[in-house]
Amino acid sequence: ELAKKGFVVESEVEQARLEYLEMQSTTRSLESVVQARQADVDRARSNFRNQVRKLEESYILAPREGVVVYASYGSGAASRKVEVGMVPFEGMDLMYLPDVSTMQVKSELNEVDLDKVRIDQPVEIRLDAFPDTSFTGRVKNIGTLARRKVNPATGKTTGTKVFDLLVQVDGSDVRLKPGLSASINIIVSKQKDVVYIPIESVFTTDKNRKFVYMKEGNDIERRMIETGVSNDLYVEVKNGLEEDDIV
Repeated sequence: ELAKKGFVVESEVEQARLEYLEMQSTTRSLESVVQARQADVDRARSNFRNQVRKLEESYILAPREGVVVYASYGSGAASRKVEVGMVPFEGMDLMYLPDVSTMQVKSELNEVDLDKVRIDQPVEIRLDAFPDTSFTGRVKNIGTLARRKVNPATGKTTGTKVFDLLVQVDGSDVRLKPGLSASINIIVSKQKDVVYIPIESVFTTDKNRKFVYMKEGNDIERRMIETGVSNDLYVEVKNGLEEDDIV
């Protein structure tokens, strides 16, 4: 009407109409963008809630005081304890609740001693934390496969072959805690009233006969002996030496 009456030219009306249509199109586009962004916000909010829920579920609160032990992963020489900062894999055991009423000692048995040890053999156990106290136990299991001994200082394998050894501790004691270092002595035989000497003082001939060097007055002489049972420190002398002899 305004154009017909001469107030505005028809081209201006057309221009205004086109601008109006363009603004409507822009508005619809912006509404689509807003909807898309809102969907992104909703997805992010949902993901955030899921992550918070997973984080809350990752906490396990103990109902009372106790002991939790980091689990081990790998086997044999590659066995390692779980450590803080490591990245776990799916299904991996991270820790366990030990039964402190039935404690065990994990050790290893040199292959040269394999024929001396059997299941249920008595064992003397000493903890580094309580060196003056000994505990008793029994051999529970001997590994079936030998493996290379690992040098604890370097983490590298050595030429020595060993078998995994498991010792069951007798009874229970509040001083026994999971993870403590221990040393064991497997009792293969008990001898009373025998002559014994340090094992490093015994030598072997080419014919596998045993002898020692003895002090006779001002002289040193070689004397053949017959040996019996031994451990890492001492060896029994059945014949060839008497009490108070000096070797």
